[in-house]
Amino acid sequence: MPLERAFARYVEGMQRVEHAGLERQSDADAMLAPYVPDLAVRQFLLTNLKRATTGHSRRYRFRVPLDTIARMLPSLGQMQLPPDCQPFTRPTLFVAGAKSDYIRPQDHAGIHRLFPQATIEYLDAGHWVQADKPAEFMQLVMRFYQERH
Repeated sequence: MPLERAFARYVEGMQRVEHAGLERQSDADAMLAPYVPDLAVRQFLLTNLKRATTGHSRRYRFRVPLDTIARMLPSLGQMQLPPDCQPFTRPTLFVAGAKSDYIRPQDHAGIHRLFPQATIEYLDAGHWVQADKPAEFMQLVMRFYQERH
């Protein structure tokens, strides 16, 4: 399934922030806002913004390879599995956002084919459940872990 167009906008905004050579994180937030209107998503993306460590520069840069991500976005979400792909047979937790269409009910059969012991949980969140519902996300992960150890 191809990625949402929003991801390309996010990367475009992040590239603009990086190329602007900003020296204050608040300026980066303001510049990124038109590209990423959702505050929780924007704050999540800004966790990758770090002050440059070369010379006397105080400019901020993203620590992820934005040009590579931008170049590869069209092919992400179109993964083709090799014919000899073996299932992962240990317990696996999938946490999905109920407001996102990345894990849909029709995807469950394929998930269980590759992850026979998969548990699929939904939170009232968008795609980035860990950013939208951090406490609920951690509760699910901790419960899953504790029930198996």
